[in-house]
Amino acid sequence: MPKLRIILKDQLTMDISALSGLCKANDIIFLSERLSDFNNVKHHKKKLILLISAMRHFVNHLKHEGCTVMHEKLQRSEIDLNSKIITTAINYKCDEIVITEPSEYEQMQQILDLQRQSTIHVTIKEDDRYLASKRQFNSWAEGRKELTMEYFYRQMRKQTGLLINDGKPEGNKWN
Repeated sequence: MPKLRIILKDQLTMDISALSGLCKANDIIFLSERLSDFNNVKHHKKKLILLISAMRHFVNHLKHEGCTVMHEKLQRSEIDLNSKIITTAINYKCDEIVITEPSEYEQMQQILDLQRQSTIHVTIKEDDRYLASKRQFNSWAEGRKELTMEYFYRQMRKQTGLLINDGKPEGNKWN
């Protein structure tokens, strides 16, 4: 059975975890240009045009790659996103909804609501585009009174070896 794969406005890449294991013959990719997603933070009008243009170019790329895409273009009146996702999954007879964890807190709460509301299984995949996962950060932050990011960055440098030379942090090479 097909899977409904949700792509958010800041996840426009074929390398996003929601698309891993994509079956182009069966799966449906869902993208929605939601006015509320673009208005939740003040943006310059040109940036909004750029974001919408990027989404539409990605939709064209997906179609060119042979994917089935359900693309909801910008509209004045919006139906609740979770209702739209569930309706789309039912219409395409999907047995699973797959999404990469959103970067925005409000969107994550919305996806967790979808997971609770839907009779269709919802899989939330980790966003592997970052050096550290949310789980790694939460583990590091647990029990700390202050979250000084410098200390987290130091730990990540030691773990990954990035910006480390001969066991020591690399300094500013322009001094």
